[in-house]
Amino acid sequence: MSHRCQACGYTTNPTKQAKEVKEYFGDLPSQLQEPLKKIYFYLKKRTQADALKRDWVKLVYVVEVTSLDVVTLSVATYMKNEYHKAGKGFNYLRVMILNLTKEYQQKKEAELSRFGSNPPTIGVKNGNK
Repeated sequence: MSHRCQACGYTTNPTKQAKEVKEYFGDLPSQLQEPLKKIYFYLKKRTQADALKRDWVKLVYVVEVTSLDVVTLSVATYMKNEYHKAGKGFNYLRVMILNLTKEYQQKKEAELSRFGSNPPTIGVKNGNK
């Protein structure tokens, strides 16, 4: 019996998971697809298949709901430090993305409290300047 989370859409049905992950991954920009493929094929030789598939699905579900800027920065950091060669898999990358998202939100709130919000845009009415 499969179950779908009402909040995030995650499903426990492996067939549906594979289909959704494949569709979403195909929609990602190629500059993000390439490093993720590289990591996947590196880990595929060194990780159990079931664990790799489960971690891959979890990663793609996180990527789907996260800003692409945050994901791109996290993947670039992961690749630069070659964490996959240090035995750190998709769970590690997923946590990197989640932490960077949290950090980004905290920085945004701090800047907002420090500098305030932008003033409202003043437009021209009825052609008068």
